Amino acid sequence: MPGVKMKSTLRDRGYIAEAKPALGKVDKWGFDQLEFKVKDGFKQLIKKFGLRLAVKEKHPGRPQYHWTGKDGVLIVTAYNPNTGEGPYPDDDELESHKNFAGYVGIEGKPETVKEVVQLLRKTSWNQGESPGDREFI
Repeated sequence: MPGVKMKSTLRDRGYIAEAKPALGKVDKWGFDQLEFKVKDGFKQLIKKFGLRLAVKEKHPGRPQYHWTGKDGVLIVTAYNPNTGEGPYPDDDELESHKNFAGYVGIEGKPETVKEVVQLLRKTSWNQGESPGDREFI
């Protein structure tokens, strides 16, 4: 994606991808146990921010879905809210996990992160937030 460099780093809880929009400030935000309360809430996010699944990382106990979109935004989820796929490969309850993102991390230009956070607050509920940090994933 033009203007975005992806780099992998090891942080205190394991592998985490980071978005670095060229020549600009990067903001971060995290959500704990995010679930969309409106049908197709994640699809609204995909459409508004032009998200695509860029990377599906399968680390033991830490699957991550990396969604990239406009203005270099990166959204990392523990579950794939479209399919229900998540950290437990033998989970036969995929249907019940649809619209569930689990842990969520957001990075990008400050104005884009703010827009993503506002939309997530309107379309989902969560157990906590970490402004300025991807505390949960």
